[in-house]
Amino acid sequence: MSRVIESFIDDVCSYIKYKGVHKEVKDELSLHIDELKDSYISKGLSEEEAEKKAIADMGNAAEIGEKLNKQHKPQTEWSLIILTAIISFFGILVMYVSSNFENHPVSFSNYILHVCVGVAALIGIYFTDYIKLKKHPIMLYFAAVFLLVFCMFFGTAYAGVKRWLVVGGFAISVNSVAGILFVSSFCGFLEKYQGEGFMGIVKLMLWGIGSMMLFVLQPSMSMVFVLFVAYAVLVIRAISLNHFDGNKKIQMKFVLSLGGISALMSLGVLISSPYRFQRLLAFWNNGANDPAGSGWIFAMADKVLKSSNLVGKGTPLTEGSIDWVMPEITTDFALINVINNFGWLVGIALVAIIAFFIVKMFITSNKIKNSFGFYLSLVSCVMLTVQFVINVLINFGLCPYIDVSLPFISYGGTNYLTNMIYVGLILSAWRRNNILSRTQRNISIREKLITFADNKLIIDFGVSNTKSHGHDK
Repeated sequence: MSRVIESFIDDVCSYIKYKGVHKEVKDELSLHIDELKDSYISKGLSEEEAEKKAIADMGNAAEIGEKLNKQHKPQTEWSLIILTAIISFFGILVMYVSSNFENHPVSFSNYILHVCVGVAALIGIYFTDYIKLKKHPIMLYFAAVFLLVFCMFFGTAYAGVKRWLVVGGFAISVNSVAGILFVSSFCGFLEKYQGEGFMGIVKLMLWGIGSMMLFVLQPSMSMVFVLFVAYAVLVIRAISLNHFDGNKKIQMKFVLSLGGISALMSLGVLISSPYRFQRLLAFWNNGANDPAGSGWIFAMADKVLKSSNLVGKGTPLTEGSIDWVMPEITTDFALINVINNFGWLVGIALVAIIAFFIVKMFITSNKIKNSFGFYLSLVSCVMLTVQFVINVLINFGLCPYIDVSLPFISYGGTNYLTNMIYVGLILSAWRRNNILSRTQRNISIREKLITFADNKLIIDFGVSNTKSHGHDK
């Protein structure tokens, strides 16, 4: 590249405040100038004259730079941040009340610390370039494997299962950390196998099955289910976008068939385990078949909900306060805790806000232009949504009881942290949505960022329906 061209391009980039897009702009401008230059040389102009003519055709550097700067400012999805803050506020309220429980009160100061760490993590992820995760899927995958295996041997047991690592007085939920590492690596493998057809899908699913098997061995069937749904949504969505190339119908039939077989196998595992089978029966009978045993928690949840008022604290139970009669009232049954302490109207409002939050997440994710960013934000949406939906259904007695907490509400530092990271990943992808890498979702992105047609320089980093900016020659 000559000094004249380099000086012109540098002049354009000097107006673009976000340096992350400079390389892309420089590459595109250089390519277009070279094309114009070669065109003029072929018409008989000298190299020096062709170069000057090509630069002149590009137009004013300041005007081009200012337009690109406006179009490529980092953007923030404030509505998603506000909704996260509102849901977290509900969590702060209910944990403040729960800190006054007589039986196993929570530490409100610790919960505030969890919130502060989670917010710091969200901010850190928001400003971090998520594309870096794309380059290290194997490292992320085996980091999760190491954590799970290490915990199986040296972790702290809870309810007979080693899922915690205690470090300096802090208990770390290995499942939550491993989960976010696995889904991030899965997105990396998904990008790696793009265009590989049927074999790409097979290799991708083998990585997914391997990660789920570790949770089967632990055992943690709730994590197996959450990962299964997340992987399934990613693969099905990728096939629908022809991510792998090849016959989409055959690919979809294969994935759905394998998913059906996996579901039947999971049902077999449930039936073969007396403990899990009893919990399943307890759900179907709403605790009536064994109110003193496996169905006790459903029976008590029903009583607590029936004793709750429309507004304000619920009617006291004859069995005692809810922290005495219900286990996991600050974690898995945190929604019942909200309803019983603040009333049905507050509980319904919280569920409505959660529903709006879920919809907003998916709308934002669907607008992500970068392929890896789209899949990473999508899987973050799924991981949060599955937790929200399952927990709400469990609290209302509409789903068998499994160990799934309510994001941003339930007590627990690691879960709060990882869920904030999921939101941070969505926000990070959205922040860089106008700063496109060369790997795009081919259904919506134009092939070139800068084109020249009809005596106009067309600058467009957006999707196909984005308004173009032009500079008359």
